[in-house]
Amino acid sequence: MAEKIWRTCRLTFNGVSRKVQYAQDTIDFLFMPFLRRLSHIQQRERRRILVYLAGPPCTGKTTLARLLEKLSLTNAGLTPLQAAGVEGFRYHTEALRTHYAQIEGMRVRLSSLVGSPEVYDVEFLQEKLDAVRFHDIRWPVYDRTLQDVVDDVVTIKKKILLLEGDWMLLREERWQGIRQYCDYSLKITADPKIIWEGLEKWRELDEKIPSKARLAYGDLHQRNVKRALKSSWAAHETWRLLPDGDYQMLSDAPRPRPMVNRQAIWKQPDVKTNDILLDSVGQRLSMLHASGGDRISYSEGYTRGLSEARQSII
Repeated sequence: MAEKIWRTCRLTFNGVSRKVQYAQDTIDFLFMPFLRRLSHIQQRERRRILVYLAGPPCTGKTTLARLLEKLSLTNAGLTPLQAAGVEGFRYHTEALRTHYAQIEGMRVRLSSLVGSPEVYDVEFLQEKLDAVRFHDIRWPVYDRTLQDVVDDVVTIKKKILLLEGDWMLLREERWQGIRQYCDYSLKITADPKIIWEGLEKWRELDEKIPSKARLAYGDLHQRNVKRALKSSWAAHETWRLLPDGDYQMLSDAPRPRPMVNRQAIWKQPDVKTNDILLDSVGQRLSMLHASGGDRISYSEGYTRGLSEARQSII
């Protein structure tokens, strides 16, 4: 296997500047084709499209989203993309202290479930998703300095909105409503050992939240990682985080029905009928197959068949 050629750049998010690196082949043959696919969908739909980037904690989603945003803004021919997180849809700190959720039959204070799906105001998120498809709107963020949500900080302007979050594809009742707004989806998966190592690094970078690393493969985070890995909808694409921080496409990942319509290949139906209209369509198809026209699209074959049928009727 050829040695990877690495490319580095600086990204700023959450008020912190960080140096990141990815293999050049990954940028050329994974990231850029992904952005071209999104550009194609947006140009076809002629409106803002919503792309979900989901996966368990510490799989590099935020960093990846910011890099994809930067690539879309610096490469000609791509529709500009705007990356945004959904951490701003957590309940405010005061609500976390005073509200509870039922977890495995037990009444648990929300403040002890930070990072779990239960701490998000999903109804508010759904309202924003409904509006942002067709309008520029203000978007909330989670301020790590304040350790609380700040409303209406960022303006969503670009034609592609990449929304990253652990639970964007969660297959649970409270989160079902947001699925309808997704035009395309990308899921990140990883070996649990890599996730644990990522949580350890997180603790080293942010001493304000050491408990998150200590609990990483204990109670709360073990449940969250399992939920993110096992209780999510299939995505249009699934990428695996590698031990070196790079990504690769999972070619055998299950995929939902594509959001972009594609022309089906026309095949002669294996039916017999006395209906003159259908007989004419069938005769036309037989002629096309005989002349090597078996790759004709459905729409073209249908049009030609109807034309032949009209002549037969007349």
